Amino acid sequence: MNDVVNYLKSLGYSESDTIFLRAIKSRNKAENLSYLVSEFDYDALQELNTNGYDIYIVVNGEGYTDADVEQCKAIFYEHDNLSITEQENIWQKLNLPQPTIQVYTGGKSVHNYWVFDKTLPTDSWKILQADLLEFSGGDPKIKNPSRLMRLPGFYHQKGTQARIINQSGERYSYNQLRNAIPKKTDINSVLFPAILHRYYGNPIALWLYCRFYDINGSGRVIINLNECASELEISVSTIRKWLCWERRLWRSWKTRRDIATIYYVSSHNLTAKADLERFGGGVARI
Repeated sequence: MNDVVNYLKSLGYSESDTIFLRAIKSRNKAENLSYLVSEFDYDALQELNTNGYDIYIVVNGEGYTDADVEQCKAIFYEHDNLSITEQENIWQKLNLPQPTIQVYTGGKSVHNYWVFDKTLPTDSWKILQADLLEFSGGDPKIKNPSRLMRLPGFYHQKGTQARIINQSGERYSYNQLRNAIPKKTDINSVLFPAILHRYYGNPIALWLYCRFYDINGSGRVIINLNECASELEISVSTIRKWLCWERRLWRSWKTRRDIATIYYVSSHNLTAKADLERFGGGVARI
């Protein structure tokens, strides 16, 4: 019960607000339940949970359909393709503010939430939420205003109990989050002057070099290894080592004398998720 109370408080719900819940047992078997926060029926939901139902909440409230939601409380993401530890910490690699709350679902996901200091109109929320998912590489499906997310305090039918694992309590203005999350147009048109490459002491430097000279973002670039080494202030052998060792950044590559043709991973999101700290140097915010 404590996790439910803390979760609702973190999202900014007051005692007089209505929460909208859905208990789901299968694709064709679900129940909608709504309560005032002050009249929350934990026992009824616990009984449904015991009988095989997973318990979800409409995070933004106001109703069960997108048309019902006019003001939004938070943005959020999840990554089913990463380990629990990686999901818990990826916000740091992306240089995002600390999440207001993190919920382990009891399955394979951690839900990260950033709660607004005052609710945000749905039209603005849709853009910011979509940009967050694009930037972070999160599940692209969770971008509708009436999105259901798992309610902590109840058991995942295929796992363990969903629970709060971190709770900073921080709330953010729209401008704070907007400034932290690149707009989609920015993400797709990033160009880096060569001097910035020197900041990175790991294979991100070579990735940035490729992306800089591949003006159209095709994912393919032809470079002179000696010129690249001189510009990045590293050795040709280091470039070859990075190409051999860090395969998450390159689809394939080949060299002929001093010329290299590199097919690099053109997705900024995939690049940002590559764990390159073992090389030392800066970790990129792509």
